[in-house]
Amino acid sequence: MADKRNATASWSGYLHQGQAGILVALKEMNRLIVANEMFDDWSVVFENAEDFDIQNGMGVFSRHQVKAYKDAKYPNAVKDVLGTQLYIGNKLITKGFQFRKLEGGVLTEVEVNEDSRYLHVITEIKGFVLNEDDFKKAYPDANWINNIHKIKLYEYSAGIFYCPLVTEGNSTLENYCLEEIQKYLVHIGHREAQEKEYQRRIYYCLVNQLDVEIKKRHIDKVDTYPKLLFSDIDQLLKSNPDQKAYLISACKKVLATIVNDFISDIYEQSGGLDVTVIERIQVHSSEIYHLDNEGFVQFLRDINPNEQDVGEFTSIHDVIALVKKDNFRTVFLNCLYQVSGSEYHLTDRGYQENGGYILSLIVDDYLSIKSLKRKISENSMLTQALFDKSYLINKEISDPENITKNDLSESINWGNNTDTSDRFDKSHMRLINVNDAINKLN
Repeated sequence: MADKRNATASWSGYLHQGQAGILVALKEMNRLIVANEMFDDWSVVFENAEDFDIQNGMGVFSRHQVKAYKDAKYPNAVKDVLGTQLYIGNKLITKGFQFRKLEGGVLTEVEVNEDSRYLHVITEIKGFVLNEDDFKKAYPDANWINNIHKIKLYEYSAGIFYCPLVTEGNSTLENYCLEEIQKYLVHIGHREAQEKEYQRRIYYCLVNQLDVEIKKRHIDKVDTYPKLLFSDIDQLLKSNPDQKAYLISACKKVLATIVNDFISDIYEQSGGLDVTVIERIQVHSSEIYHLDNEGFVQFLRDINPNEQDVGEFTSIHDVIALVKKDNFRTVFLNCLYQVSGSEYHLTDRGYQENGGYILSLIVDDYLSIKSLKRKISENSMLTQALFDKSYLINKEISDPENITKNDLSESINWGNNTDTSDRFDKSHMRLINVNDAINKLN
């Protein structure tokens, strides 16, 4: 079970939390460099008490909680942040903002003063700073909440105290980060300070670096809090970031955006989603997102068996070829959403029942079935595990004939040192459309 203090249990919240932490760290670095102050002992630490802290050698400089509530309009929607925390023997009894040290289940001295307690939200919270009388006059139908601990909404830009989640066509938080990156590069006189592509590469490498740290804690179970040192961020800002890491991180962001939009669209169309359905989609999406870079690339290759000569991530072409919005929604996410009778297994790239079902992003139609089979058979990047299964789930083709390579060159052998008789023509894999697969798996 995810720690109650962090937003990683929510797919959208996790992404927003990470990017918000990066933004605040960049802002503080710009403040320090303008003031000509050293930041060797500064860092942004995630999930320590609240969602993230800015820390220095003196302790906690500022503490931040992130709430990714899409329907929040008034302070009552975030009342859990504004209350007073109470613990009984390490168990949280009453929610609130943790501004005191927690030692052995006991909240001790204040470690975050009133000027340094921040709440990040994704929608405008009306009347947050109003007293009770003024609030009731302005919003008579809403409930007033007493902000007794002086929690402040984080100000993203002048007079703007919220920042929406990333969606297709909206990267507000990323844009804020790019602005701070540009300010820093200008200040140090970097020759590419004005280059948006370079700024974006820096940003995605920062996100990738944070992903590695979070994976250590949540996937590898390393007992440390995810942390980015300001000095490491400084080195990255001054360096020429790795192109492959940048493109893979960009690819992960595209996938995350597709998942967020998919969940939001279903929620709006159906008037709500069962929490178990949301959890199923988020858990599997998070599992994919947290794959290390090589594992993530291999995953994309496996679910795109009809894509050849891509996946080395030397150009943006690989991102375009391997992460297609409509394909993910139509086949992959549709199965995660609708299949409740079987469990998705990431290692198998699908479901284990009836000989195994592999999820793909294939949306070709019956007119292209011959060339589709040829492309799959000729793809030298495919893994052997892919062909040990019985069904390859695609958008609309259900074909009783096995996928074979009988008409192909004798030189194709899947990278294995095997006899001709042991090559792909021995596979029992068949194409099955997404609707038929969902019916069979349920």
